[in-house]
Amino acid sequence: MRSFFKTVTPRVLLVASLVLTAALFMSHEIATREAFDASLATVGEIVKDAVPSVLELADMRARVNHLRGDVSASPRATAAERAAIREGALDELAAIDSSVVALHEIGSLDPERKTLAELAHEAWLLRGATLRVLDGNDPAELDRTFRPAAAALDVVAARLVTMHANDAAKAANEIQTTHQLAMAHSFDYLVAVLGCVVALGVLAERWLARAEAETQRLIASLDAFAASVAHDLRGPLSPVALALGIVKHDPGLDERSLRSVETAEASVRRAVNLIEGLLSFARSGAKPVAGARCEVARVFAELRSPLGAVADEERAALTLEAAPDLHVAATDVALSSIVANLTRNALLYLGDSEKRAVVVKARADRDEVLIEVADTGPGIPPDVLPRLFQPFQRGTDRAGGHGLGLAIVRRLAEAHGGRVDVRSDVGLGTTFWVRLPRG
Repeated sequence: MRSFFKTVTPRVLLVASLVLTAALFMSHEIATREAFDASLATVGEIVKDAVPSVLELADMRARVNHLRGDVSASPRATAAERAAIREGALDELAAIDSSVVALHEIGSLDPERKTLAELAHEAWLLRGATLRVLDGNDPAELDRTFRPAAAALDVVAARLVTMHANDAAKAANEIQTTHQLAMAHSFDYLVAVLGCVVALGVLAERWLARAEAETQRLIASLDAFAASVAHDLRGPLSPVALALGIVKHDPGLDERSLRSVETAEASVRRAVNLIEGLLSFARSGAKPVAGARCEVARVFAELRSPLGAVADEERAALTLEAAPDLHVAATDVALSSIVANLTRNALLYLGDSEKRAVVVKARADRDEVLIEVADTGPGIPPDVLPRLFQPFQRGTDRAGGHGLGLAIVRRLAEAHGGRVDVRSDVGLGTTFWVRLPRG
């Protein structure tokens, strides 16, 4: 061995060390890429199946809850009100049936198909129970058939959500296992590189040091990625958003793959927006800050720029007017949320109206502040108005939104001792008004 090193020139040693280290480094890169691709494939399955199913199930459960409230009120309703309730119930039942069909199209695993069959059966039972209550007008049917049927359907839907959450947890374990394998390979390669340093001597030391630093950086990046995924993957959404964000910034990604990632991101964004909306809805009913007081004109001035940008996109004229020295008994955040939600809705849902204008005015009305948001849009159908402020109810078919903005407005107003209402004329426009105590 000693004679071998005497006959080999330093240049050969250096070239050999570079070649050997490069080979080890490439092997490490290939192993890391394979681990990353395996994780991405698992995440892709979640995006394809779990996210759409969870959203569809959330919509179904909201409709079941709304149907439960309407049908429960039918025995006390007048004949005209019962007719309206029946029409609305049929719409909800049709939407529930559509959700069942959509879930069947998404579902692919045997356990999920069996539960979906049970879900379809419970939906069929709920339809029969609903019609018996509405057509027979027998209050006894509420407790005998309708409420058990609604509860049973909701239980099966909740079970499906749990199944998807368990699938996500399983995916998290698979990603973590893949990461551990990649780490094991990385450690082996690192040991080999260090062995080259010892064997080949000082001539290759500087190059090997740079290779080692790069390897450590890659290991740290992979470790941070996998640790974050393993920590956040408690439901089917957080790990999807994390993985897609990393994939999108991969410089080696081709155009077709980039478009696929962006499509998946849009789906995840919709789910994340829904969760954020639900959090805002939950917080909006919290107890208001004691002694809170804010100036209406100042809040309007702060909203003028962001809302003006929305108005420009919608090619609409926006007017914000507030009487001077006008204060409400609320925080800036609460008032800003109320005005922004109402104004943004008015701007986004102007439809194809030729006259495109939204006017927001605030004035004193005895011991209250009256805020009006009037638009020149197409108006809201009369059958939609009674449930407009309920969660997940929307007054338009325009894409986007989850029907939580107006529910947040009502809860904020009521939490601060105020109230909100709406008047709409189809083809002429809509006016929302909010009354809040003066500050």
